[in-house]
Amino acid sequence: MISFFVFGLVLTLAPLLVDGHADLPEGYIDEEIGNVRDGVGLAVMPSLVVVDTELLLVVTKGGIVYMIDPSTAERNNNKPQLLLNISDEYLCTNKERGLQGVAVHPQFRDTKWIYLSYNYDTTGTCYEEDDDDDTNTTISSNGPRNRVTRMKVEVRTTSFESNAIPQQYHHYANRSTEEVLLQTQALKNGNHNGGAMLFGTGDNDTSNLYITVGDGGDHMDRYSQKLDTLLGKVLRITDDGKIPHDNPFARHDNVGRCRNTNDDTIFPTVETTTTTQNNTTSTTNGILICGEIYAMGLRNPFRFAQNDDGEFFVNDVGAADWEEISVLRSGGNYGWPDREGPCKRHSTTDCSSTS
Repeated sequence: MISFFVFGLVLTLAPLLVDGHADLPEGYIDEEIGNVRDGVGLAVMPSLVVVDTELLLVVTKGGIVYMIDPSTAERNNNKPQLLLNISDEYLCTNKERGLQGVAVHPQFRDTKWIYLSYNYDTTGTCYEEDDDDDTNTTISSNGPRNRVTRMKVEVRTTSFESNAIPQQYHHYANRSTEEVLLQTQALKNGNHNGGAMLFGTGDNDTSNLYITVGDGGDHMDRYSQKLDTLLGKVLRITDDGKIPHDNPFARHDNVGRCRNTNDDTIFPTVETTTTTQNNTTSTTNGILICGEIYAMGLRNPFRFAQNDDGEFFVNDVGAADWEEISVLRSGGNYGWPDREGPCKRHSTTDCSSTS
């Protein structure tokens, strides 16, 4: 197995320096394997051609997924190969929007699925100029959406007339196989998208995909504390988009799927119950709880990571006083927008657990 040691998203692997000398962890080497501009995410994908070979996927904000084979990087002049390009349609890249992340199915050689998180252009405009206008109801209902999809990776063979040149094999992501698994409501702001994805580990979790989603950029909406929206959460779905039976809210009476894969759906449908007693009729709004929610109360969980035990550490970008790394817990509420880091919002001293 190949281990990738990356110091940054421009894949010129710069060493750590101690007293002017490279100081790498034991077993690691420092070498350039590729150079990619505007990289925002990495993943490792097994080769479908060469057994026991792993390929490095590099995601760019502009919608391109590059593929690097470290074993052939020098022979290819460190030039990354193209796996996928979605920059030509339905992608918003203004402000913090763009292709946010990629994940690879744990049984990739059997399933051939990769997973993408990006900002989907709902109506043909990404609202370049006026998406900070809180009064613009058109943006509120038709703005871009955070979307998670999956598509198949296939192998294309290139043959040459001359027998002296062997056949060449090229991986590519087949866009005709794309399936939408999850989509948020329309967003009026261009920031706080989240977009990191990782599969769980362990016997009961390897087919579950964890997804980070930001609060949509406006703490006044309090989406992070609302159970009827996917924003400001860590989500957990199965590899085909369903709700795992052991998600924290999966067995609630009003639980439902809030994936919003239809463009005309802004929020999940809210159920109502009408009762009549003593000749008085009352209507109660039932809050539909999104079963995809695994944890809540987050601002912009841009990235997260796992240790060898499968424990997740969530990097939630702070607002003013704190940058936060939290251990992920099922059903956990991390407090935003009432709390930032360990304290009450706008404070570095009021940090009691009950504030």
